[in-house]
Amino acid sequence: MARHLDIHDELPHTAPLPPRGMEWRKAFRLAKECVEKPFTAELSYELILSLDGGATERMFQDFLAEPGARALILKQPDLAATLADMDLLGSMPEGSLGRTYKEMTERDGYAVNGIIHVMKAVPTFQEVAPDPLRQWFSFRGAVLHDVAHALTGYGRDLAGEVALGLFLAAIYPPYRSGVVYSFISGLAAVTAPQDRKLRNVSYLRDVWIRGRRSRIPLSAPWEELLPLQVEEVCRMFQVPLVRETHVEGILRDAREKGPWVPSFKAQSWA
Repeated sequence: MARHLDIHDELPHTAPLPPRGMEWRKAFRLAKECVEKPFTAELSYELILSLDGGATERMFQDFLAEPGARALILKQPDLAATLADMDLLGSMPEGSLGRTYKEMTERDGYAVNGIIHVMKAVPTFQEVAPDPLRQWFSFRGAVLHDVAHALTGYGRDLAGEVALGLFLAAIYPPYRSGVVYSFISGLAAVTAPQDRKLRNVSYLRDVWIRGRRSRIPLSAPWEELLPLQVEEVCRMFQVPLVRETHVEGILRDAREKGPWVPSFKAQSWA
């Protein structure tokens, strides 16, 4: 607590923002629009923010309380710029976190700066992150989502997104609003028959246990970790490897809107 109060004295604008509740009516309206209108990332992100309920601020305050927060705040490194440098990532060793991230984004056709442009375009973001420091923290967290995909081995399909969301919820308490969503998604997973739905829930239980055993600080210096082997980073943060958690492999969508099936095509480190 002392660290928390000290940093608030040094940086008065980091004092907790007023409580923010769930905007259920807005969320319902936006969810309806998501169904009725063509998909846009901005509409999806606005829906997410309507259900924020102060989670972003709680994460920010948890970050401030960590020993490594001060050093990171002083530097405020641009992680998005680092992750967008394909030449830099490509120069990293085979099997490193940075190289694995590069291969994943190239395979999926993902642009790291895309999410930041979306966040800036949504007016509610200014309410959730009203100052430059909070915006930097939010941008960093947004691009770290895909670094977490590379670290855990969970794919960027529906099965992988649900698994990663649950994994992060197990580590960071403010994310736990996604727990029910993840288990419902596992039960409802598209065309899966009953026996596969039960397997999906068992799989998500293992994802949750994997997350609970992990210790990944919000102030982790990811720029320094990218050149390291994925397995080394996992061991550093006590993240169980895929082979230690999912003996049948990672679940992936067999096809668009198809059942989740085990995949043994995880990274060699897994």
